[in-house]
Amino acid sequence: MGANEREHLDVEVEKLLVERSGQMAGASLFVKIALLGLGALAVGVAQGVTLSAGTGPPIWNVITIAGAVIVFLGSVWGFITEQDASKALGVAARAARQAREYREVVEDIADDLGDVQVSLSRATELYAAMNVMRGAIERLVNGHPVTEQELLQALLDVAARPLKLAAGIQTRHHYTICIYKAVPGSSVGETVLKCVAHLREVRCDLDKARLWPVGIGAVGVAYARGSEVLVADLSAPEVASYYDLPNWKPEDRGRYKSIVAVPILLGDDNLKWGVVTATSDEVGHFSFSAQNGVRTSEAARALAGMVALALTKHHSPVSPLASA
Repeated sequence: MGANEREHLDVEVEKLLVERSGQMAGASLFVKIALLGLGALAVGVAQGVTLSAGTGPPIWNVITIAGAVIVFLGSVWGFITEQDASKALGVAARAARQAREYREVVEDIADDLGDVQVSLSRATELYAAMNVMRGAIERLVNGHPVTEQELLQALLDVAARPLKLAAGIQTRHHYTICIYKAVPGSSVGETVLKCVAHLREVRCDLDKARLWPVGIGAVGVAYARGSEVLVADLSAPEVASYYDLPNWKPEDRGRYKSIVAVPILLGDDNLKWGVVTATSDEVGHFSFSAQNGVRTSEAARALAGMVALALTKHHSPVSPLASA
């Protein structure tokens, strides 16, 4: 029921309450005056007449008539001074309606405060993730030598919790957060994106992770374009044809329903090194539609920037294809 319909219903209920209580008040007054007051007066007068006819002492004649008059006057006084209950019921109905309206306002404010709390929480976790990754980069780059893959996996491991929370990932979600590097494929001149570091709900061997050719899937398209790809619903029919998703496994359709893919660009020339992805089993988890505060996709953007910083400090930004 809409707000206008509720408002109309409230007014009608209030009107009916006033009308009904008015009818009840009128009937009550009729009983008090016509039946009680006038009846008592009639009885008293009749009794007085009987007494005056010689059936009793004269003093009782006066007392009987006086009592009847007192009863009648009391009924009239009650009619004059009695409060109209219909007005009180009308006020009560309006008060109830206003109370409900105030409650709805309070509930809306509570919802807004909840959204603000979620936004602040995501922003806090995103800051925490970037802070711990920056500290890890400084320690690892300036410490004992590590491989590129060890460096990137260490970044994910140290920031796993705040990254997931900043991305809106809950314990009930199936998720992945992956770092892909562009490497030569099996065919001459072919380039594929290989997963070199990851966080997953279901762990798997990196050597068995799927390779994405350039231009194929959200990973390959993001690399080819050099720009972000965000898909709210991977199960939509038009998405499969557009991104040419190959070899879908039965379990894939339940696990991967929303994805954001952000290219990793190095140096002032924005040299394409690879792609960061985050996926969720929840349709619309990553979306361009309005979201309160920090978007869930912001965690992938922040991770791509920290990976670029780590690689820049680890070695000079040369093409991974040229050095492979």
